[in-house]
Amino acid sequence: MTVDITNRCNLRCLHCYNFSGENNICTEGEMTDSELVALVKDIASIKPLNVCFCGGEPLLRKDILLKCIKILNDEDIQVSFVTNGLLLTPEVSKQLKEAGLSRAQISIDGIGKSHDRLRRHEGAFEKAAEALQNLKDVKIETGVAFTPTSWNTEEFDQIVDFCIELSVREIRVQATMPIGRGEENDREILPNSLQYRRMIKSFNRRKRKSLYRGRGIRFEWGDPVDHFIRFSEYNKECCPFVSIKADGGIAPSIYLPIVVGNVKKHSLIEYWKNGLGAVWKLDIIQKVSRKIKSVREINMDYIGMPKTFKDSDIELDIIENKNLKYIDVR
Repeated sequence: MTVDITNRCNLRCLHCYNFSGENNICTEGEMTDSELVALVKDIASIKPLNVCFCGGEPLLRKDILLKCIKILNDEDIQVSFVTNGLLLTPEVSKQLKEAGLSRAQISIDGIGKSHDRLRRHEGAFEKAAEALQNLKDVKIETGVAFTPTSWNTEEFDQIVDFCIELSVREIRVQATMPIGRGEENDREILPNSLQYRRMIKSFNRRKRKSLYRGRGIRFEWGDPVDHFIRFSEYNKECCPFVSIKADGGIAPSIYLPIVVGNVKKHSLIEYWKNGLGAVWKLDIIQKVSRKIKSVREINMDYIGMPKTFKDSDIELDIIENKNLKYIDVR
């Protein structure tokens, strides 16, 4: 389960899929502190395996973030969060550890200026490196996310060595998503086919080397299309993943412009009792998901749907609307 604690951000990254920092769709009407606490208490009663706080930049709402982490940790639920590291000082790292944070993910998209270029912020790499060290010092497990670009694929080996030095446990590679600023800047960002092939070879070689030498670092190649295929063809009987947007919207996938309710209208528990665990059986979600066969189709223009995080979501409410199975897609 993921919770976007805010859509505000202190960066304007070239590839950000949800326009963090400038997206009024989610910054207007973002959940209040009391609404977040109520939501997190409901989440704790459902007992998911893991809750990840995302954004935007979650540390822009540090106080409520710490409170939410503690509520979940007290119920023995693993808690992680995603951050750019700019605000992750030694003191903040200690506070996160005391609250019960299990894991943090920080993006490293190159060494030095390569990272700063994608983040559009001079000194962002140094701050991210300091954040990883601060987390290591308080013994919070770390993961690194890496987005291949036209200028950073040759640095992948350096990034792996950098991660090993800082005891990073996982490196996750995922392609730029063709939505949000990732779509607007794709000509600048996207690697060519030769760069991608070389990158994949480096990834596989370092992964084999890590397994052989038992260094303990995990390598994952993220596939955003995978869950659409699995949940539309093989596993539509249940919904093992739910995302709560900053405005309270409940989404079966962060990449779909569809919400099936809002925790400001009804509690998460009420939605759970009214079929939230089976929303992938809804006709509209099945029809849309079956149209997505590649990263390109996640740009909803290709299948005649509103653009995720740019246009307003299709609002369905599984409590208030009892005829959802009749809703169709073109």
